[in-house]
Amino acid sequence: MMKVLSHYFFATIIVILFCSFSFADSANLPTAKVQVGGNVFSLLVAKTSAQQQKGLGGYKTIPQDGMIFIFARPQTLVFYMKDMLFPIDIIWIANNKVVGFSLNVPVEKNVAVKDLKLYYSPALCDTVIELAAGSVKKLNIKAGDIVKTGL
Repeated sequence: MMKVLSHYFFATIIVILFCSFSFADSANLPTAKVQVGGNVFSLLVAKTSAQQQKGLGGYKTIPQDGMIFIFARPQTLVFYMKDMLFPIDIIWIANNKVVGFSLNVPVEKNVAVKDLKLYYSPALCDTVIELAAGSVKKLNIKAGDIVKTGL
């Protein structure tokens, strides 16, 4: 059953993978080396609201190793797959520790925005990492793993 969401709810959604995002735009995003458990990734950094709204939407393949979303304070975060062309794993992070996952999040082609599935953080989070689908399992990333940025 689809619930009708109020304008207020949409205003509280912190991150929406929204708008088309061209490859040229990735040149404008900084990259960062980030360690999750024993794995080191080169990730595009989305810090501003505009960058977070665009996210990885419109990319034909995942750039670098993925994207990291950094927020000023812990909060409930909500993502969806608008304009996404490949499936992803979402890693939810709070205080530099992995607190949960949304795994193998599928592409939703030809689905109206109002009908897209919403993915909620399992706790208040201040960071999110998106990797290619299957990466979390393949790399044995676990809840509780420490996340180090600025390597």
